[in-house]
Amino acid sequence: MKSVLWFHRVACALGVAALSSAAAQPSPGVTPHEVLLGQSASFSGSFASQAASYRDGALAYFAAVNARGGVHGRRIRLISLDDGYVAERAVENTRRLIERDRVFALFNPTWTNTVKASLPLAEAAGVPLFAPYTGYEELYARSSPQVFTTRASFADELAQIVRHLHTIGLTRMGLVHYDSPPGRELLDDTRQRAEALQMKLVATGTMKAGSRDAAAAVDALKRTDDLQALIIGVSGSDAVAFIRAFDRVRKGRTAYYARSLIGIQHLVSELGAQAQGLSVSQTAPNPHKNRTPVAVEYRALLQHYNPALQPDYIGLEGLVSAKVFVEALRRTGPRPTREALRHSLERMNAYDAGGYTVGFSPQQHHGSRYVDIVMIGAGGRIVD
Repeated sequence: MKSVLWFHRVACALGVAALSSAAAQPSPGVTPHEVLLGQSASFSGSFASQAASYRDGALAYFAAVNARGGVHGRRIRLISLDDGYVAERAVENTRRLIERDRVFALFNPTWTNTVKASLPLAEAAGVPLFAPYTGYEELYARSSPQVFTTRASFADELAQIVRHLHTIGLTRMGLVHYDSPPGRELLDDTRQRAEALQMKLVATGTMKAGSRDAAAAVDALKRTDDLQALIIGVSGSDAVAFIRAFDRVRKGRTAYYARSLIGIQHLVSELGAQAQGLSVSQTAPNPHKNRTPVAVEYRALLQHYNPALQPDYIGLEGLVSAKVFVEALRRTGPRPTREALRHSLERMNAYDAGGYTVGFSPQQHHGSRYVDIVMIGAGGRIVD
């Protein structure tokens, strides 16, 4: 009997030791001095400036956190890889970040097609995918255990634009969109929202992503004389090319509206005075005004760590995403694991990042529905 009891005690002790040892095992991407994050984004091509702004806003906040000693003594380091907005390259980058670099989490990937292609790898490996810069409906309609977003969806932005047009009496609208699955989803969503408010989508045009070739889209849209408002569903250099070409035909007779991913800073720098009057939905507060604490913080950190950069909305979103991630990591404690990070995020049901609130729960991983509409004024000044 004594031998049986002795064996039972030894087995229990070994079991406890094994559990303690497993708990002490470092999570991938975590060392005594560092937490490693990985990003695949379009740092080349038509959308390069937006990706860079999103990264740089986050890096400014990480730099400030690291200067104060990091999170529980660990500095945060971000590996950023260029995918050029090519889905296959995004998949290769994501695989490398997970398998070779062994990052703790995927952070701030950009754009719909590349995020959509990479997400299955993150889900299969159990790696958190935090704050993608996209808003496609499929991502927001379902709840992936790995994905947490910090910005409103594309549908939220479009709904705000269409309601605004209806309110000010612009009921005959057009749309330029990408000739792609996300572009066709935008077309269907716009048509449905217009019909629900007894408005008319009277003309549409398409572009190839990254082509900067607006000829076909302009030709399709220029024939409609009573076009009151045009929703621009293309971004970056494609949007610049379209506006330049369409203005030569319409000569300012159409009001332009776009979602935030068009990139205001890019439009202003490329179009100059031609950008004036364009209205854009935004999923972050105005980065140029003093009244919002997170905007004040963003400008100060940018000035300190990267003074050559100008504040913009996408950069502020990048800072917000970094701030939310750091707070979740802090709440996770001195022994972070991916699972513990997810639980910490799910308990952040109303985190105030400084005038911008983000909230998650076990059933809701999409943290914000904040949308505002602003206009580009004279000299690139933002009017809101």
